[in-house]
Amino acid sequence: GIQIYMPRSYRALLENAHQHLFMMPVLFLILAHLFVRVKGPRWFIYGAITLSGVGLGGHIASPWLVRYCGSSWAYIMLFTLLALVLGMGIMLLGSLGAMWLGTSPPGRDKPGES
Repeated sequence: GIQIYMPRSYRALLENAHQHLFMMPVLFLILAHLFVRVKGPRWFIYGAITLSGVGLGGHIASPWLVRYCGSSWAYIMLFTLLALVLGMGIMLLGSLGAMWLGTSPPGRDKPGES
C-alpha cells in the first residue's frame, strides 16, 4: 500500500534533542572516564571513546539533517547509531570486565593500593 510520512515538526525535533542532549553526554562522560582507567592499548581505548563520541554527536544531529537537508541523510542515522552502540558497548564491557576480572589500572600493581 501507499504510505504517507509526515515530517517531524521543529518542536518535536527540539523536544527529542533536549532529552538526548542532557542524558547521552552524561552517560558518555561516565563511561569514558571509567574506560580510560582500563588496562589495554591506548590506541584501542581512545579509538573506542572517539568512535562513541562521533556516533553520539552524529546521532543527535541526524534527525535535524534528515528533516532539513533531505531524506538522503537517513543513512547517517543508522551508521551513527551503530558507531554509538559499538563504542559504548566496548567501553561498558571493558569497564565491567576490568572490574569483575580484577585487572589493575595503569600505574598500580594491585587493586586497592594507592
